[in-house]
Amino acid sequence: MIMLIAFYVVYIVASTITMVRSGASVKEKTVNIALATIGGVLYASIILRHPIDTNQIIGWTIDFFIH
Repeated sequence: MIMLIAFYVVYIVASTITMVRSGASVKEKTVNIALATIGGVLYASIILRHPIDTNQIIGWTIDFFIH
């Protein structure tokens, strides 16, 4: 689990540095960090043997925005 966190931090730092040097927009940086965070949470849930039910999350999201 510690290696997963270390890889996540290294990826976020390296990708942010790369995006700053290339002149990426704030939206691109935000999307990159958001996708990395979602992936990190999903991998952590699998490693901890408590998989997140993505269908349930999608359902909650739809209900939240519809009601």
